[in-house]
Amino acid sequence: MSTTKSRLAAAASLLTLAATGCGNSTSTRDTSSSAAASDTVSFSAVGGLEISGTGPVSTTVWIDRTSILGGDRALAGRYKTSALQMLAPTIARGGTLELRVFGRVGGHSVPVLAESIPPLSEMGPAGRDDDTMTGYVAAALDAALGLAPASDELSGALEKLTEGPGSDVARAAGEAIVSLAEDPAPTRNVLVLSDGRVQQTEFVLKDALSAGAAEQAGRQIVENANVPQDTRKISLLRIRGLGSTSGQPDGTSEEIEAIDASWEAACDALPAEDCDVSPST
Repeated sequence: MSTTKSRLAAAASLLTLAATGCGNSTSTRDTSSSAAASDTVSFSAVGGLEISGTGPVSTTVWIDRTSILGGDRALAGRYKTSALQMLAPTIARGGTLELRVFGRVGGHSVPVLAESIPPLSEMGPAGRDDDTMTGYVAAALDAALGLAPASDELSGALEKLTEGPGSDVARAAGEAIVSLAEDPAPTRNVLVLSDGRVQQTEFVLKDALSAGAAEQAGRQIVENANVPQDTRKISLLRIRGLGSTSGQPDGTSEEIEAIDASWEAACDALPAEDCDVSPST
């Protein structure tokens, strides 16, 4: 068994996660013996991502626990799908892969998964097992999202995330950006899954339709994100799920529009080459 597979097996045992597809499955990718990057299938569009070349893609996914505390498995399932779509290029092409969960205090986020996947230049298709890695990541997401039992250690850590209305999503987004700023991969993507209701929810929703409200709220989000001005830009900041909170009715169209517009304004001011902000997951 390869070092990578051994590490995955040991980690999966530690987390006591069970998921279909997280076994010794056979990859359907090119299994030629060459390790050359040119032998791989390039991604043209994965979950709406346009990624050129064959270089590594580093990705970090941060999940807002306050958004899913109500037990809505359908919402949690959509979070899982979005995360897997975002992480697929990293699994296939290598790079840093990270999954974290946060709550009311972004600085107290819980690391669920962290892997450094060899790039194609070091490990070609013949040496990879993308299906096993995908299954492993899916199992970790199930545990983080409450879709499957987690280890006592992980469950205890998640429960310590402070419950309550609103979350520290602004600072979490900032920390996610900073975490990838110096990553050597040519493509560095951040996904934040959240209802977007920051702790100071009132500044996002108050006077939602008044002129300049979104811009003002966006400036406040950027201030709370606290990203140093000289931070190197990431490739993509994607924020999905805005306005949808488990166990609660979705906000009115005006409220969702206000949250979306506020995060659009914030994203434009944060160090990211591209922004993708949407209520959809």
